[in-house]
Amino acid sequence: MIDQERIQNFKQTLDSALLNYDEKEIKSIDTNVLYRFLERINDFHDFNKGEINKLVMLLEYTIYSIEKKDIKEYKQRYKTLRGHLTKYFGVYVTGELQGIGTGIGLSIGVGVGLAIGSAMGNPGMGLPIGIGVGISLGVALGASKEKKLKEEGKIL
Repeated sequence: MIDQERIQNFKQTLDSALLNYDEKEIKSIDTNVLYRFLERINDFHDFNKGEINKLVMLLEYTIYSIEKKDIKEYKQRYKTLRGHLTKYFGVYVTGELQGIGTGIGLSIGVGVGLAIGSAMGNPGMGLPIGIGVGISLGVALGASKEKKLKEEGKIL
């Protein structure tokens, strides 16, 4: 478990580093996820202690690399942190599962659309139908999975 003083120190470091950025840049580096993670970090104390320590170390490196000169390194560490959260803790960021579902639905929809279009003798007609249905199903599946994980507390 991480003490509140250390969490506050992380937040203060993040706040002071963000003073160097304008609003557009802050959106592009996705700091809201870091703040939400800091709020919920102690919810993960039931997991493997070694993985928790590694996660805190990744978080610390990510926050300290947010300086303007280290933005490439920050983005790489942020990506590693999110991957670690997903791989070892099953935690996703809001909207991430809908994006995955949309991609899967789109790929399936294209195949189905081409089959429908070929059966109708006009592949150009079936493709938009398949894409529309595929995207709709993908978003719906992603949203339902996200809702389930949100109830379990695994969405940041």
